[in-house]
Amino acid sequence: LHTLRAYLFTAFRRMLLRRQKTIDTRKNILDQIAVNEPPVQFTIEELSMEQEGATLRQEMIADTLNKLPARQREVVYLKYFNDMSLQEIAEVMSITYQGVANTLYKAFVALRKDAGLLKIRELCLLLAAIVSGL
Repeated sequence: LHTLRAYLFTAFRRMLLRRQKTIDTRKNILDQIAVNEPPVQFTIEELSMEQEGATLRQEMIADTLNKLPARQREVVYLKYFNDMSLQEIAEVMSITYQGVANTLYKAFVALRKDAGLLKIRELCLLLAAIVSGL
């Protein structure tokens, strides 16, 4: 028992040291990149173009969301605009947890198809941007 405890302690210590070395290496690389890169400068044109792009993406997502069937739209609304878990949504809508998961999946399939084949991850980021902008 004592030998096992010593072994586990040693293995844990070595793992921590390896992880710290990895972190230090990454930090050194990032520091070197920061030293070699000139400071970033934004122009008014760049910022206004970025804002226009964000507005267009928000309009596209809102339009796409409004094309969903009512049940799918409600699940997306409860999940991403009210930050509810799938279990909470199931209780609110009086359907099963699996029914909520399936409906959410179908909504994402429809959104991906209608939004020009956006990846689900990108769609989630856009939804988050819309919510944070409210």
